Amino acid sequence: MFSVVIADDEPLIIKGLMKMVDWKMLNTEVVATARNGEQLIERLEEFSPDIVVSDISMPKQSGIDVVHYIKEKGLGSKVIFLSAYQEFSYAKEALRYGVVEYLLKPVAKEELENAIRKAERALEDKMSLEYLQEDKTSTQAVFKSVTTEYEFKDLYGRFKEMGVPVSGVYYTGVCFCVRRDEGKEKSRGDFELLRFTVFKKIEEQARKKKKGFCLKREAVCCSMVFFYDQDDNGLVWADIRDIVDSMEKLYQVKLTAGIGKQVKELSELKYAHKTAFFACQLYYFKQEEIICYDQISKDYHKSFEDYHEAYQVFVRGVLRQDAKWEKNLETCLELIGELHYGNRVVAENRCIALLMELSRELNRYCRIEPYEQAKYENFVSRIRDIGTFQGVKAQIHNYLNQFIERNVFADIGSENKTIREIRLYIRDHYQEEIHLKLLAKEFYMNPYYFSTFFKQKTGKNFKDYLVEVRMGKAMEILLEDTGLSTQELARKVGYQDARTFSEKFKQYYGESPVNYKKSMKI
Repeated sequence: MFSVVIADDEPLIIKGLMKMVDWKMLNTEVVATARNGEQLIERLEEFSPDIVVSDISMPKQSGIDVVHYIKEKGLGSKVIFLSAYQEFSYAKEALRYGVVEYLLKPVAKEELENAIRKAERALEDKMSLEYLQEDKTSTQAVFKSVTTEYEFKDLYGRFKEMGVPVSGVYYTGVCFCVRRDEGKEKSRGDFELLRFTVFKKIEEQARKKKKGFCLKREAVCCSMVFFYDQDDNGLVWADIRDIVDSMEKLYQVKLTAGIGKQVKELSELKYAHKTAFFACQLYYFKQEEIICYDQISKDYHKSFEDYHEAYQVFVRGVLRQDAKWEKNLETCLELIGELHYGNRVVAENRCIALLMELSRELNRYCRIEPYEQAKYENFVSRIRDIGTFQGVKAQIHNYLNQFIERNVFADIGSENKTIREIRLYIRDHYQEEIHLKLLAKEFYMNPYYFSTFFKQKTGKNFKDYLVEVRMGKAMEILLEDTGLSTQELARKVGYQDARTFSEKFKQYYGESPVNYKKSMKI
């Protein structure tokens, strides 16, 4: 069983991470936690954990400082970084120091589990540099992990047997992926065979030209190392361009190539490999055939608060049948792409969350038939199958355009439109002092008629409906863990008296806001 230390300056985040996954099922045990970088270093000295899950930005010592310490002391701990920051430089810095994974908060359960498994594979030496070929000659054997002096000597020997220079050259990592053409009918088996053939052909060409060799071949990508004299290191781009073009012509396939860092030492080959793989995966966002790691940069000008504001504008536009709703949707999707650039899984998760939150909102104000809801959920489940973020945006636009037209913008009659407007008014003003007479005046009705009309259309009297809306909002705020006091939370949802708010909350959820927050699983 692998030992784990979790570090974050927020105790609730530590608690949430510990409850998020089944550590025992992952063959792991959380042996300690830390609240800052200095404490984490102390835990490293005391427990020598196999895996460290840590915020990258902590008081006293940052996550990067801790990684420096791990490398200086020669510790074998594998590090998974979490970060609330969207700075692209953080990901690049983490990659430079061999961090297993870099995840943006809020981290999804599946993401964290995958990162833990990846760390375990690295610990089991399954992530070692490999030269994969079918026969087992001395020049085609599997490379072992390059962590000790003896293994380095063995690696140098293998390079010499293969005719690979061991000094006076630059080594460049390059990762190739074959993109599946969505417009062509091809079975999964046929595609995998074609991909294997393409990877073999790339390896063959590199060997014949004595410019490179296969470092690692996986199901979806092929990682190569190319080497050039120090005076010719600029040739790699032209050679990769030639390979991409020739494979397209020979096999009618589309390739993506990620060009990683150039390194001088064999001990840095893992870094060259990782940076190449990272660059290749950015095709999801950049949609460029060849992506060079050294040319990757990203400046962030927006925050998560900007996204939440844009989302509220988008939802209000849909519910009020504003013709600008598509433009507002595009703003939300653009913000997702910017905030999560470089992390496909998180970008997909955010798009799925947007669609599911929209579904809940629509069901509150519109009548959505069960078969329509089922189709909607099926569409959401297929988001991860789309190969690019641009494609995700286009599919979301196309689907919502039809779905909203059928279920929100359809002619529903003047009475139903009126009750929708009343509900929307309550949605926007629940924080204020709302009463029946005020709403009756707002919608030009007699108060007695308004009360009857509202009960007839919603099945609830006005006061009960208002309490329901306020309690729902209170729960949303609690789940966001904003750290508000009960008094502050009460005012947030329209109650000046915290005691009255607490009583209503207990009627709805069975316990006070304070006790509920303590007991809820985060």
